[in-house]
Amino acid sequence: RMMDVDPDRAYYGFAHVKKAQEQQAVDSLLVTDELFRSSNVKTRREYVDLVEDVRATGGKVYVFSSMHISGQQLQQVSGVAAILRYPLPDLDELEELAEEAPDAYGTDDEEEEDSEEENDATLTKVREDMELMNF
Repeated sequence: RMMDVDPDRAYYGFAHVKKAQEQQAVDSLLVTDELFRSSNVKTRREYVDLVEDVRATGGKVYVFSSMHISGQQLQQVSGVAAILRYPLPDLDELEELAEEAPDAYGTDDEEEEDSEEENDATLTKVREDMELMNF
């Protein structure tokens, strides 16, 4: 509905939402639980960091179950969306950049080049952070 009423205050996709959060514009973050179960540790870390950052700036975070229709619908539009405190129409140019660049987030079939030890340490940190956030 926000897209119909005030499209400059609704963003979806990791790049748009992250850019909006860098400007502390995110009022509500909507994210699917599926993103926290990605096999790509770096992807999980990015989303955990985003959730922590939104909460630290006074935003609300809503995690949607991928087993529920609302979570499935959100997953169809990247799995992450934000309702902004104020419009950021200048983020539209990010759409053009995102279309030109390959999607760096949400692809589980990428091969990790990190050492196994580094990957395990990151995974442990993500689990601890998720536990602190009651996931």
